[in-house]
This record gives sequence, C-alpha cells and structure tokens, in this order.
Amino acid sequence: MPRCLQALIPIAVLIILNVLAVVPPVTAQDEPQLKVAASITPFGALVNEVGGSRVQTTVLLPEGVEPHAFTATPQIIEAAQQADLLVLTGHFAWETDVANQTDTPFITLADYEEYGAALSVFPGREDTSQKNPHGYWLLPNNAIAIANATRAALSEMKPDDAAYWNTRFESFVDRVESLNASIAVADEDYQLDSLRAVAVFPAEAYIAEAFGISVEAVLQEGENVFISGSRLVEVQNGLRNGTIDIILGSDVGNLQAGGQFAEQLAEDTGSRIVWWRAVFTGQADYVSLMSFDLGVLVESLRGEVSASTEGVTTLVLVIISSLLGLVAVVEGVLLIQRAMEE
Repeated sequence: MPRCLQALIPIAVLIILNVLAVVPPVTAQDEPQLKVAASITPFGALVNEVGGSRVQTTVLLPEGVEPHAFTATPQIIEAAQQADLLVLTGHFAWETDVANQTDTPFITLADYEEYGAALSVFPGREDTSQKNPHGYWLLPNNAIAIANATRAALSEMKPDDAAYWNTRFESFVDRVESLNASIAVADEDYQLDSLRAVAVFPAEAYIAEAFGISVEAVLQEGENVFISGSRLVEVQNGLRNGTIDIILGSDVGNLQAGGQFAEQLAEDTGSRIVWWRAVFTGQADYVSLMSFDLGVLVESLRGEVSASTEGVTTLVLVIISSLLGLVAVVEGVLLIQRAMEE
C-alpha cells in the first residue's frame, strides 16, 4: 500500500464510521419556512448545516468576486430586503451598507462572539492586540459559534421548528468533533503542533491554527500590504535553516500577488509549499473542506508523491469529501423523518 495512502486511512475511517452510524433515509421533504441571505458562501454553508430543508439560503456575494473590493448593488440590497434573516461576517464594508439599507434582522460577529467565537492574534505581529478578521470562520470553534448563533436566531423567528434546528446543530457539532479527532490522529503521527510556517494570506492562519501549526509570518497581510523587507529576509533564512518548516497557501492567497511571491520563495529556498482550500464551492460543507485540507497537509508531510500513487491519493481525498457530503444529506433526511413522526 502506498505510504501516502496509508497516511490518509485514519481520516477516512472516522468519516466512514459517521456514514455507517446513519439509518437508511426516507424520501420525505419539507417546505422552506424562512429565507436567509448569507453574505458569503462559507456562511451560506453554515446556515445550511442548521437550517436544512426548512431554510432557503441565498448568498449575496456573487461567485468569483473579491469581497474586500465589492460594493453592494441594488440587486443585492433587494435580495437582502426579501430575506427573513441576514447572516453577515462583520468583516466587509459592503455588509454594513446592506444592513443599513434594509430593515431585515441580521446576526454578525458580535453575535457569534456571544456563542464563543473569537478572533485570533494577527500572525507575525508583535502587537497582540491586533486581531485577524480574515477567514475567522475556518476555525472549528468559530464555525460552531456561527452555527449556534444561526440556530438561536432561526429558533426565535420560528419557535415551532426549534427542535429541528437544535438537532441539526447538534449533528454539526458531532461532525466537527470527528474532524478534531482526525486532526488529533494526524498530530500524533506527524507532530503538527511542532510545525512553524509562513502563510501567504491571513486566512490560512486559521486553518493552520485548527491543525496546531504556528504561523510565524504572512507574506501579504491585506489587499496591498506586504511583508517588510527585513522580515522577509528573516523568513528566507528561517526556511533555509529549518526554523520555519513550510509555506502555507490557499485558493484565496493564490488569487493575490502573494501567491506568486510564495512560489518564488519556495523555489529560492527549496521549501515545501502546501495549497489549501479556504473557499467553499458547490455543495462543499465546512467539515469536508477542512478534512480535504488535512489530507493535503498529511500528503505533503509524507514527501513528494510519485506519479503512480498521486492518482490513488487524490481519489481518497475525493472519497473523503463525498462521504462527508453523504453524511450531511442522510442526516438531513433523517431529521425530516423524525420531525414528521413527532
């Protein structure tokens, strides 16, 4: 068995156990009870975790648009006005415009903080009072807090469905705990908590934190804010002498100038670079995205993958994501069945 495939088995096993624990579904359907508009795709995915078939979810930010530079259009304002609830990140200026120009109730970062969400210190800065708002929803505890705040808001608006949303939230928490168990297995095998990294963009720092990796610096801290020359020299030296182990990027960072910067830095120092997914696409949910990123990290730590094993490893990662999607679908149908029986 290829070593890289063997490394992914603990992750896959935990996911498969989730699938096997689910009773075969029935074909019942619920009509959506509430309309929710989420500002970005990751928040739409978290809304769906709790809302299930009783919520119709719309994502306000058009696909492929840079959220930091986006301006709310009349179409976006209209979609927000027609919603029963807005779920916002609290990070983007255009969200404030949407909230101010509609009378739709909304939840945002302050609400998530009441349920345990917290911004981490901005990586690589000496001033620990500076917090990192980029991608904070990628940290497991924060994802749970956002889902919990959504559960509470939905339940307040539609008390008759509170039991349904409570059950879905509990199911989401269980799957996040399974993800954390997978991370613990990987940490035991590969000492993830001993790794020191440089990130391309601040969003990757939250994925790294979830896996126990320390981020020492960020190549691009904002849209036009880059690492200083003196700090870059320190990073280069760290990568060469082994005090910094790895470069961490993502689909978000790769769209920035920092992505090309990271590729050159890896080439110049002979360092390993890992490209994660930080953006939810299609039907991807939080747990499947983070499981995929964990698999990519484990694969990288195993070393270079030969042509003969690369396809097998990719297949395993696809299976992991598919199984997690199956869990979400089956659990949703079961919840519907349970609600109908009640």
